[in-house]
Amino acid sequence: MKNDDIDYDAIRKRVEQRMKDRMGFIMDLVSFVGVNGLLWLIWLPGRGFPWPLFITIPWGIGLFAHAANTLFSGTMNKMAEREVEQEIERERMRRGMSTGKRKNELDTPMRLSDEGELIPDDEAESPRSARSNRR
Repeated sequence: MKNDDIDYDAIRKRVEQRMKDRMGFIMDLVSFVGVNGLLWLIWLPGRGFPWPLFITIPWGIGLFAHAANTLFSGTMNKMAEREVEQEIERERMRRGMSTGKRKNELDTPMRLSDEGELIPDDEAESPRSARSNRR
């Protein structure tokens, strides 16, 4: 790959977006710890019903989801892209289109050897010539 082929602006935008997402998560984490710490300190002297749970649990679930999205979004994007590529390849195979990535095994005539293995049949007739010879 040549250096001219690299799109530095696109790479920079992706890196900046990842950094922005991470900083957003860190700010959410700091807010979560600060606010919930304060709420639990307020509750501590009274020792009644632990009402800060009504804030800590839902916010904690949201924070966990934010962490998963921020930390694993690259992995999830790669997995999704790989799945899309595999589905495109399957569809091309169904339609008989070659992608050039690998040779279609069905293009090469095969036969069974004496040992029972499939080997290329150099002497086999193509399907078209076999049909024309039958007439």
